[in-house]
Amino acid sequence: MRFVLELKDKRINFVGEYLKNNGNEVVDFSSNVGNLGKGDICVVSPAHKWSSCEVEQAQNADLCLGGKIDEIFLNKFKKYVNMLCDEDFAMKNAMLTAEATLFEIYRITEKSLQDTKTLILGSGRIAKSLWKIFDGLGVKFDVAMRNEKERILSQIVAENSFRLENISLQNYDLIINTIPAKLFDSTALVGLKNNYCIIELASIPCIDSTDGINFVLCGGLPGKILCKSAGKVVLNKLLEEIKRI
Repeated sequence: MRFVLELKDKRINFVGEYLKNNGNEVVDFSSNVGNLGKGDICVVSPAHKWSSCEVEQAQNADLCLGGKIDEIFLNKFKKYVNMLCDEDFAMKNAMLTAEATLFEIYRITEKSLQDTKTLILGSGRIAKSLWKIFDGLGVKFDVAMRNEKERILSQIVAENSFRLENISLQNYDLIINTIPAKLFDSTALVGLKNNYCIIELASIPCIDSTDGINFVLCGGLPGKILCKSAGKVVLNKLLEEIKRI
């Protein structure tokens, strides 16, 4: 069995080291590999953006693991597994993202969360993981979201819970966005505190422009900061899917 892996991603590289140590052939997923076929298994980062050339190269592998992929490409694969559609994987990845976000907050702000007025935007897996961590640390924080049911539930842990359309960003030092959508225009950003910071965790930035904005893109944090733990989550998913071939 040959494993063709996106080794430039640290978490996938961790998977590769485990597979090599167990006697498997591991090669890098690149243009030099050639077309994959029977017996090959391909694993790329959940954040990997597939090109048409890469799809043509990997479509005949016995198994491909990755993230979201265009529907026009998905039907071409012999077997393609979107790891992000697996609830267990997605929850573990969200918790690692939230944990890694703490590292980024401390690195960027150089302040304790106890000294920071914080707003978390959204109510998905990552947002809820952040709520859990912040609450466990005894950190006061506000939340804002569209989902009214989730907003009511968030009142258990948040100091204040707002509807998204009613939020005023000017009240905060730190804004963490988990909603994959354009949420704010330039007028919403007028009057922000001098020491504020917006941390963007979503795939689609919440603002149109970063000019003059203390705006930090933090996509793919588990693979950058907690690569061994994130790699273990990918590895477990891979071993699970191999059993199904």
